[in-house]
Amino acid sequence: MATLTLKYTDLNSAIQVGDHVFYTTTATSGSYTVNDSISETHGNTYIGTVKQLSFSSNLHNIVVTIADDNMVIPFNTDYFFFVKDNNVNDSGVLGYYSQVKIENDSTVKAELFSVGAEVFESSK
Repeated sequence: MATLTLKYTDLNSAIQVGDHVFYTTTATSGSYTVNDSISETHGNTYIGTVKQLSFSSNLHNIVVTIADDNMVIPFNTDYFFFVKDNNVNDSGVLGYYSQVKIENDSTVKAELFSVGAEVFESSK
């Protein structure tokens, strides 16, 4: 399979091998950079999965296995993003017990607007 190497000087530390990589073209709307497409997929084009990551002090490389050999190669001005594989990276609290500690180390008064939890019964 063919691969594509993406090079960054600053990289999101959450990316890992197996994540799915997409790209979309962008356009300027007023003072905002927005997605350039109004298609059903919102312009998001699937590239493939992360095969390899390499980090150095000034340049980070992401090697992506291309899923479709007929894919249009993206430009360096396109917006790239990744999505976790939900078969591997399931979110949520696991187990029967969870504890949360919230601290404010500021010297000024702060107000907590909301705290929420997603709880579901997984077994009986």
